[in-house]
Amino acid sequence: MKLILMLQQANQRITVDKIAENFDISRRTVFRDFNALSEMNVPVTHDRYNGYGIVRGYKIPPLMFTSKELATVMVGLNFVKSQVDKKLIEDAKGVELKIKEVVPEDLLDFMESLEERTVVDPYLNFGAEKMEGGDWYVISNAISDNKSIKFNYRSKSRGRNQPPEKLIPTFSFFIGITGM
Repeated sequence: MKLILMLQQANQRITVDKIAENFDISRRTVFRDFNALSEMNVPVTHDRYNGYGIVRGYKIPPLMFTSKELATVMVGLNFVKSQVDKKLIEDAKGVELKIKEVVPEDLLDFMESLEERTVVDPYLNFGAEKMEGGDWYVISNAISDNKSIKFNYRSKSRGRNQPPEKLIPTFSFFIGITGM
């Protein structure tokens, strides 16, 4: 990423020796980095007398993922989509759509392949229906602000609040409370 920025910001082409010196790496590593940029479809240009540059007007895509990073994101999104909170599920689907709009074609194919072949569903064996209620965003803000969260428990069979209330410090909170 730093190499792309260096090439974009330069007013003139840059030699391999200058790049190697700037990053304190070997010439061979610079050529490996150029190969990696080429594989990511970054339009690197070369003039044998003046060095390397990037096609004028090229912009770094808003999101650049390796397949490993994208797989990690997909597992997280699939986990969130498996929860019972409808709003949380809708938001996860929105994030997924935004990512699909900006990733290159090969990563889009990878993403769709993972989606078809991956099951991340803690409720698979419990049959939990999707429901309104619960507000992950209130909880996430409390976590961010290091505040405590007060829970009122509700009996699944009676459908009403049950004592006791519980105050939980957010530093100990994690996703995965199922209400069971």
